[in-house]
Amino acid sequence: KAAVTCLAIHPSGRVMASAGRDQRIQLWDLMRGTSAAHLSVPEAVEVLDWSPDGKSIACLSPRELVVVEVISNSVASYKDPNSAGFMRVSLTAVAWLSSQLIALGDGRGLVQIFRKDAETLTQVCRVPRDDVPGRIKSLLKVDSTLLVGLSTGQVEVWSFDTKGTLQQSHFKKLRVVDTKSRLTCLAVWAPGSSEVAEALAGAGKAKRAGKPQTPKTGELPVKQKATKAEKRGKLAGKLKKKR
Repeated sequence: KAAVTCLAIHPSGRVMASAGRDQRIQLWDLMRGTSAAHLSVPEAVEVLDWSPDGKSIACLSPRELVVVEVISNSVASYKDPNSAGFMRVSLTAVAWLSSQLIALGDGRGLVQIFRKDAETLTQVCRVPRDDVPGRIKSLLKVDSTLLVGLSTGQVEVWSFDTKGTLQQSHFKKLRVVDTKSRLTCLAVWAPGSSEVAEALAGAGKAKRAGKPQTPKTGELPVKQKATKAEKRGKLAGKLKKKR
């Protein structure tokens, strides 16, 4: 047994991937609670991220990014050619921008964009970050927005446009938020997503079903129809009075 380093749920919600210090990636069938498949990698993986279409999974270790296409088992990988010996730069964060585009962050504070084609990863451009100090700790994509978490505690919010060939000029910095804390990861709750909207709608219906609605200001309360039991009770009361 070895320590688990990261988990990633498949977009379908039926499969989960896990990675551990034993340099092994395991796929789990969540419907049956059993192991589905496994893959051995040359180095312990610290970040896992499924592509939006669920066909590929990005596996990130400090030295290498490996992208595995689950159905065909084809593998594409990237290593920083300038990282060697004492000058080694750790790869620290990864996030899919689309089913073909991947953002990769490193210890120098760079965010590079790669395109996955068959069994190759080709660098497309970089996010135009100025010489802002801090390592990239986490990357997170929400719709057409990329969140960049830094070791300094700052979170940069970037918008981007993937229409056509993605270029550096397509990235626009919207704002910077200083959390004044030591960041290790990012997570987002997106209330505009369809899943959250459906959950909130269902909760609202359940609440209304269990509690009568309060009339709005300026509206008269609606008279509720009496049930058969209430009618029988009123009739019995009138007969009792007459006696």
